[in-house]
Amino acid sequence: MQKYQRVAFEPIIDGNVQTDPKRRKIVLTQADIDTARGEGFAEGEQSAIAAAAKQSADALRSIAHMMQLLLGKLHSEATQLRTDALDVAMAAAFAIADAALAKCGEETIKQYLHDATKNLPDSAKIIVKTSPEIAASISEQLEQAAKDAGYDGKLVVKSDAETQNYDCAIEWQGGAISHNKAATIAAIEQAATEWLHAADSTEMQLDLFEP
Repeated sequence: MQKYQRVAFEPIIDGNVQTDPKRRKIVLTQADIDTARGEGFAEGEQSAIAAAAKQSADALRSIAHMMQLLLGKLHSEATQLRTDALDVAMAAAFAIADAALAKCGEETIKQYLHDATKNLPDSAKIIVKTSPEIAASISEQLEQAAKDAGYDGKLVVKSDAETQNYDCAIEWQGGAISHNKAATIAAIEQAATEWLHAADSTEMQLDLFEP
């Protein structure tokens, strides 16, 4: 019978084989955890900032478009207000011209007309209402845009809690004179009548707008 000899094979190690059968554990230090947490927070913060910037930009574009549509109306309204002021001045002039010129002189009439029209606005205001989240961040840009368009100080940005989702509302404020011109002219005519009557009675120059 043929005999077989047992041969012992030795493993060959080439440096690429895991010799330890146990899986190695990855150990994270507290510093590693803190660093990872900080990086995650920074990424989240940047994302939030980017989202807020986009929302502000979207709101600005929407408001800028609405403002552009209103600029033409603003010019028209300002012209109408100046026309109203002229009508008031002419009413005052016709109301007192004859007797007043004879009694008081030209300078008194000029002062009267100035007093009659000094409170008339020469243009309207734009009021922009937007959500509290963006009111502060967009007010400077909108005010600068209004200034560049020739309406410095005539735009007001207001925070409105009822305006949601970065919407906005633009209100038009034309000034009381454009809505009450007839009443204003009637009051001037009445004041002129009373003033002239008092001047005839007392031979004194009275203040037309004395309380």
